[in-house]
Amino acid sequence: MSLVEQIDRYQTQIFSYFLEKMRDTPDGSGSLLDHSVILFGSSLSDANYHIHNNVPIVVAGGAAGQIKGGRHIKYDGLPLSNLHLTVLDMLKVPATEFVDNKFSDATGKLEHLSIA
Repeated sequence: MSLVEQIDRYQTQIFSYFLEKMRDTPDGSGSLLDHSVILFGSSLSDANYHIHNNVPIVVAGGAAGQIKGGRHIKYDGLPLSNLHLTVLDMLKVPATEFVDNKFSDATGKLEHLSIA
């Protein structure tokens, strides 16, 4: 196993431990994980060219009932900032106040992520 694979495995194990601790921490009518949104993954699909489309990201947490879990959703060709814009919108954080009323290079919000 290469050093990079060992690092990836370790980081994934730490992430799993973190989610378990959040799940086991009571918060109001659920757990801390139920009321959170955590993004875990890479920000680049090809670091040589700084390409940030088609990156593998785990979206964990329930965002207080905003996100349905246990699914794999594939968005081809969309920038990562679309996910960030969608999460900000779910959390009622106005992203339209960013530069020129546009959030980074986002092209819009992602469909099917939110269940509300």
